[in-house]
Amino acid sequence: MTVTYTGSCKCSAIKIEMQGEPDMLGLCHCTNCRKSTGSTYSTNAIFSKSAFTIISGEPKVYEAKGGSGSPAFVNFCGNCSSTMWTETPLRSEIVVIKVGILDGDALKKLAPRLETFTSRRPSWVTSVDGAAQFENGFQARPAQ
Repeated sequence: MTVTYTGSCKCSAIKIEMQGEPDMLGLCHCTNCRKSTGSTYSTNAIFSKSAFTIISGEPKVYEAKGGSGSPAFVNFCGNCSSTMWTETPLRSEIVVIKVGILDGDALKKLAPRLETFTSRRPSWVTSVDGAAQFENGFQARPAQ
């Protein structure tokens, strides 16, 4: 049986759905993720674009410079300003979901398996035990 994850913005104007488990789960310490979340890092779940559906609403899109320097298209709610997901031409086959928007008990099931841009992680933030560490982004899909 395929698992389904749902997510929504703070005001529920935008609702999304992802089929199956994410390809990757991790923390990103790049400047774009920090600024998008207003926090020290972003916890992200990467899903195949083919597994992703917008159920309702239409996001606004902001073009930012991603951690790698390439464009990153940040999708957010124009009403409540919740950042929801990011897309990039470098990896056009995926969507990077901000896990804080997931509904139900999804966060209990989705522990980070990697961290990227650790060279930018503040010294007072500790690494996740057992998570693969990448000083910058990664080029290939890490082993699970």
